[in-house]
Amino acid sequence: KLPTITAQPMANAEVTKVNRSGARALAFKLFAEGCKLDDLKHKIERARSTTIEYLAEYIAAERPASIEPWVSAPQLNRIAEAIAGVQQHAPDDEAWRLQPIFAALDGEVPYDDIRLVVAHLKPR
Repeated sequence: KLPTITAQPMANAEVTKVNRSGARALAFKLFAEGCKLDDLKHKIERARSTTIEYLAEYIAAERPASIEPWVSAPQLNRIAEAIAGVQQHAPDDEAWRLQPIFAALDGEVPYDDIRLVVAHLKPR
């Protein structure tokens, strides 16, 4: 009788980490090429929220000259003005928080756009 050998599967967290880092690396490569959000989320097979998270990380890390592939210039300017207004009245530790910026924009601008502009403008 042959001994039973069972392979030890990789822990779920390890599998997720490997898959996530591969998707993240691919996302960064495609962002560098100016890939649009909706196209990219299908290519990396991730939810929109995860794709936004990757994009915000990419913008903060790589500091592209423009984020217009993902946020229009008028929208960026509107958010930048709201950020400046919040910074005049908020303590330094709250100046970059999304909720006060969202409120300053009367709730008319999606959090995703605000998150991307903050990643673009916030000093390291």
